[in-house]
Amino acid sequence: MAWLSSKKDKNLQSFQVQAKKDFDLACNFDEDTRERKSIRIKIALRCRAVIDKTFVEGAEKFAKYKTDKLKAIWDQNKLPPEPEASSFQTINSMNGEIIGYIPKEYANQIFKIAGDYQNEEITIQSAIRQTQFIADEISSRLSLEESFKTLNFLREEFKSSSSEKD
Repeated sequence: MAWLSSKKDKNLQSFQVQAKKDFDLACNFDEDTRERKSIRIKIALRCRAVIDKTFVEGAEKFAKYKTDKLKAIWDQNKLPPEPEASSFQTINSMNGEIIGYIPKEYANQIFKIAGDYQNEEITIQSAIRQTQFIADEISSRLSLEESFKTLNFLREEFKSSSSEKD
């Protein structure tokens, strides 16, 4: 059974390599044909999904990390390692699961923003604004005419919490 697991890992790695190649290719098109615009938009949609999933994962992992860290301090044990972001996320598409990619520096920033939000170190507006800034940078790298919106689930939460206060 170990060979099956090894084969799965190799397939995952090849999909990750392809996802990074697709992103890099979309960022470096020299011509602006209809087909290339379509590819850039497809990659942007994948990036949006990766950003959203990275944010959720970061919030969850930092919540667990905070609990584990406090327990380690209380028990006078070694502190757990801080969670790390991945550049890759599995995304559900019309054609099944695919791998999406954003550069590591962006994934790390989003992960940190999510952790800060989860630990109530920043507001929901700040989390949305900071994450959208990263999406704007990615959109610029992809030479998109308009940036894609991220964290729609958080925007809806903010909207509903704002309307409850009114």
